[in-house]
Amino acid sequence: MKLTNPSVWSLLVSTVATSSLWCWPTAAALNVDNHDNNHHDNNNHDLGTARRLKRIRAVGDNGNPNSAFPLGLCEGDCDRDSDCQGKLRCFQRSGGQAVPGCKGGEDLDARSDFCYDPDSVPSAPVPAPVRAPVQAPVPVPSTTVVVTVPGRVPAPAPSFTRAREPVPIGALTHPPADRPPLVHLKDRPTAAPVSAPVPAPVSAPVQAPVRAPVPTPVAAPRPEPFISQIARNESPPSIFPLGLCQGDCDRDSDCAPGLRCFQRESRQAVPGCRGGEQNTGNGDFCYDPNPQSGSVPTAPTPTGPSPTAPTGPSPTAPTTPGAITTETFVLKLYWEEGYFWQEESFERRWCVRCRNRCSRGGLLKIVNCDNDGGDGEPDRFRFLTPANNNQVQLQEVSSELCLERTGNRKLTMERCRSNRTNQRFQASNGNLVFGDKFELTPVTRRDFCVTQRHHPKADEVLELEPCDLTATFSDTSFWNLE
Repeated sequence: MKLTNPSVWSLLVSTVATSSLWCWPTAAALNVDNHDNNHHDNNNHDLGTARRLKRIRAVGDNGNPNSAFPLGLCEGDCDRDSDCQGKLRCFQRSGGQAVPGCKGGEDLDARSDFCYDPDSVPSAPVPAPVRAPVQAPVPVPSTTVVVTVPGRVPAPAPSFTRAREPVPIGALTHPPADRPPLVHLKDRPTAAPVSAPVPAPVSAPVQAPVRAPVPTPVAAPRPEPFISQIARNESPPSIFPLGLCQGDCDRDSDCAPGLRCFQRESRQAVPGCRGGEQNTGNGDFCYDPNPQSGSVPTAPTPTGPSPTAPTGPSPTAPTTPGAITTETFVLKLYWEEGYFWQEESFERRWCVRCRNRCSRGGLLKIVNCDNDGGDGEPDRFRFLTPANNNQVQLQEVSSELCLERTGNRKLTMERCRSNRTNQRFQASNGNLVFGDKFELTPVTRRDFCVTQRHHPKADEVLELEPCDLTATFSDTSFWNLE
C-alpha cells in the first residue's frame, strides 16, 4: 500500500517513536555454552585422576622378607611409619576401608595396613567461579525521525559554524587603551617571609630495661632403687664389691667405695632404698651414708652391736587402692628372702624383654635384668588406661605394641586396641605402682596370672598359669616395677 497522505505519515512516526517493543537475547542464552564446556572439563579431570591411582598390594608382613622393607607407596602390611619409605606414612585401616591416594582398599576385607603419601591426599574441590549474567544494554529509541514525503525536498539542516573573522596583528601585541598594563609575576612586590618558631624537641626519659629474674633450675629427685639380693655368704665372689641397695653384705668392705653395709632385721627399711619394708628376710644391703639431700642414719661399724630392730613392720605411706603409675618402667619378677629358685637362695633378678624383635605376634621372655647373660637390656613398658575401672593395657614403649591374650594360655604382642578386652589386665593382691608387688591377671580369665612355667631361667616365655597352683607354688606369681 502506498502512503501519500501526510497525516497518515505523522501518525506512523508517532507510533514508532513511542513504542517499547524491542527484542534482545537474554544473558542466560549467552552463557549456556560456557557452562556446558566447564562441566565437561571437570568430568575429564576426575576421570584422569582415578586412572592414575596405584592399586594396593601386600609384599611383606612383620618385617619379612627384609628385602621388601621399607615399603613403597600403596604397599603393605605395615605396622608403623618407620616401615614405609621416606615421607610415606602407615595408614591404619579397618576391613573394607579405602587407602588415601591408592585404590583397591575398599574391596579388601582384611585389616592389612598400607603406606600412603600424606601430601597426595586431595583437598576439598574448589568450585569453579560462576560468572554473573551480563545484562544486555537497553537501547533508547530515538525521537528524531526523518520522513521523506514524495514530491518534497527536505530543507538543509541549519549550520552552527560561524565564520572566523580575521584579527588584526596589532591587537595581539598591544592591549586596548582602556585595559591596565600587564605586570609580570616576577615584578610584583612580595612580602618578606615570616618563619614560625620551631619548638625544640623534648626527649622522653628512657627507662632502663628490667630483666626478669631467672628461676634456678631444680633437678627432679631420682626415684630410689629397689633392694636386690644378688649374693649370699660372699658368693659368687665375682660380683663383689656390691653396689647401692645390693646384698647380702656382711661388712662395709663388701660394698663399693663410699657405701656401707646396713645391718637390718625382717621388714626393716634400708636408707635410700625401696622394698626393705616388704622383705621378710634378714638380708643386709649396701647404702649411701652421705646422700645429696636428706639425712641417713649412720651405719653401725662391723665390730659394734647391730641396731635394735623394731617389733613390727616399719610404717610406710599407704598406697591408694587401685593406683596406677604413669611412668615407664621395667617389669621384674618379685623376689624375697626365703625363695629358692633353681635351688639358689639368692636373687638373680629376672626382667621382661621381647623375644627376638618386638613385632606383631611376637612373644615376651625373661632375661637377666643386668644383662649378665648377654641377652640385652630389658624392655621398658607403660600402662595404658582405656577405661576408668582400674584396667590397663601393657604397652612396650619402642614398638608401641600391647600384650594380648591370643589363646587359652598364649600371650603375644599385638597392635594396641582400646576396645579389645583380651588386651586388658588388672592387678590383684597389690597395686600397679613403684614399691609394691602385685599379680597381673587378664580380665577375661581372672584365675590365671601372667608369669612363666616353674622356677625362672633365661629365655623362658611369658604365658598364663593358674594363680593358685603353678605360679603360687613356684613363687613366681608376683611382679614389681623398676
